[in-house]
Amino acid sequence: YCWPRYAAEVVLALEAVGLRAICLRFLEWARHVQADNGFWEQRYWLNGERGPAWCTIEGHFQLDQVGSMLLAIERVMTALPEAPRAETMRRFWPVVEKGAQFLEAHLDEETGLAQPGCDLWETFRGSFTYTNASLWAGLRAAANLARGEGENALAQRWEASAAMIKAAVLKRFWTGSF
Repeated sequence: YCWPRYAAEVVLALEAVGLRAICLRFLEWARHVQADNGFWEQRYWLNGERGPAWCTIEGHFQLDQVGSMLLAIERVMTALPEAPRAETMRRFWPVVEKGAQFLEAHLDEETGLAQPGCDLWETFRGSFTYTNASLWAGLRAAANLARGEGENALAQRWEASAAMIKAAVLKRFWTGSF
């Protein structure tokens, strides 16, 4: 299986040991399996076919993998030398845009948090710290990439959405002590 939620961790590990070409191959694979609405399923077979998944109906999505994939794309793009980065970003910009728009569409304007979905273990339904942190990281990554593409309005919008999530998490999930 391939679990998109672990994309950022995989990419960071591969980058750390100098295997950037493998990172790009992974992201090319991810580009091809992304749904038209910007979502990545919770798991795939390596050939790109959807793997066994439990949280695929609206209202039960696991949103964290979308944020993780956007963070992974940003990490790889910012590590590329300038010339191949521009060409590579042209291929990935639609992926980033669809992913960020998907995340925005799944924010609860009233709470400032991710809409309820399934947790990492497909046990509970709600809006969880890990999920919100993934959305925050993904939207910040998308904003950084948008700025690099000259899409300043999108960058500002996605940064504002990320700031809303952060404020809501600190207000609702943080007690101020360890």
